Amino acid sequence: MSTFAERLAQERAKLGKSQAEFAKMAGVARSAQANYESGTRAPDATYLQAVAEHGVDVQYLLSDVRSGSVDSTTMGLCEAAIRHAFADARPSAEVIGYIRISALCKVYNAVMERLVPSADVALVAAEAAAQYVQFIDDPADTSLLARALFRDSPALVERPGAVIAKHQSIAAGGDLNIGKGAGRKR
Repeated sequence: MSTFAERLAQERAKLGKSQAEFAKMAGVARSAQANYESGTRAPDATYLQAVAEHGVDVQYLLSDVRSGSVDSTTMGLCEAAIRHAFADARPSAEVIGYIRISALCKVYNAVMERLVPSADVALVAAEAAAQYVQFIDDPADTSLLARALFRDSPALVERPGAVIAKHQSIAAGGDLNIGKGAGRKR
């Protein structure tokens, strides 16, 4: 588990800012920023609010747990990138089925770790998906890649108390839409 100071330095680096630039953005002196990153001092709420306005994940700074918000646009780009990476690895295979959530999460998390404000999200997603596909691909077992990335999906999945309808959408999360009567006991 990392310390607040280490996470703060990591978030600053992720934004591509020097200590002086980050300090100015947060409304403090560079020496204060250095103290926060060395762990000799702790920032106040005003500082945390200022850095949050510039894209810093304050929940992560405080708890070492990334905030639960998911960028659906980035998720959709990751899904498309996985499909393209699979098609590149298996040109003769048909790209069908729903992407396994584990594969999508691994690529999404890799993108979010690499993402800086000036980055082309689609390019970062394509690189992360290609690396993931290359990592799990086994030329000796040509079906392994498809099994690792895609899952069989029936037209309708029933769970106690909910009906989840499936749709042919490649948008992030578009394959699961809560159907009529979802969440109600039968």
